[in-house]
Amino acid sequence: MVFTVSWGLLHAGFWQRTQIVDTPVYQHYGEAVLDGRVPYRDFDLEYPPAALPIFVLPALARADDYGGAFELLMWACGVAAIVSLGLALAAVDAGSTRVGFAILGLAAAAKIYPFVLLPLALVWAARRRGTRELWVGLGCFAAVVAACFLPFLILAPGGVAHSIGEQLGRPLQLESLGASLLLAAQQLGLYEATVTSSHGSQNLAGRLPDSLASIQTAFQAVAVAVVWALFATRDRGREGLLVASAAAVAAFVAFGKVLSPQFLIWLLPLVPAVAGAPGLAAAGVFAVALVTTQLWFPFRYWDVVALEPTGWLVFVRDLLLVGLFAILLAALSRRGRGELHSG
Repeated sequence: MVFTVSWGLLHAGFWQRTQIVDTPVYQHYGEAVLDGRVPYRDFDLEYPPAALPIFVLPALARADDYGGAFELLMWACGVAAIVSLGLALAAVDAGSTRVGFAILGLAAAAKIYPFVLLPLALVWAARRRGTRELWVGLGCFAAVVAACFLPFLILAPGGVAHSIGEQLGRPLQLESLGASLLLAAQQLGLYEATVTSSHGSQNLAGRLPDSLASIQTAFQAVAVAVVWALFATRDRGREGLLVASAAAVAAFVAFGKVLSPQFLIWLLPLVPAVAGAPGLAAAGVFAVALVTTQLWFPFRYWDVVALEPTGWLVFVRDLLLVGLFAILLAALSRRGRGELHSG
């Protein structure tokens, strides 16, 4: 109910007049597929192949209705994510675990970032069901990813490689942690920023931003790996899995060289699932980060691009996300053993 009300408020009235959306791009993808064109071969696609149904389904509606159909589909996906988390918390049998790995593979083949959950799921499966279940789960994950990518690798290997290369080679996006630090330095007269547009976003150009992009990517990988290592060395049961999952995604979001506002949605099903005092602290910081984002996006976004003082809000939001990661990491690193079976 809270999700639905929040979603409705952000897509009506004042907020509806100031939206910045990528739906025209998605509509182009969807209509191209319906016209019989092959993704990656006949047109460039910056997303992994499992994302295609999300673009195609709204295109079945009238062209003028694509935006509304896409929003409705996204609402349904959000509700499904919340419901699925509840069902996953109740699932304990091997069959459900294998289905979970298959779903995780589908998610990774659609948006990549769910891959950070794979090592956690593998450790979880090994602890509960043994090493054999780990390999079975990994097989389920790999089979789904292969099924999504293989047809396009056969039809358009160069196009798929180009799509992946474009994403890996993206510059420092304006809303990322490193960029927001430079925006703050700009306001203090310590740095002169240059904003450029490419890869469907606004970015900072120059030697320093390029260096920060590389540093952030390395730090992102290290932060996620630390979460994996902590979870692997501590037997903390289901609660530990929830904390580790939220921490891994928080690390991916907070330290990535690209940080779009919608990335925070990835944390919506995870952070509220963290229990106890750490969960309350994490939820509080996350809520403030969401509100801070809403203070400048979308209706003050172009002020940020113009290097106005609004950029301070981006810096504060990014620091809040770092704080969220720190809270979750501290909760995960606590000593003590949790129960394998809880709830």
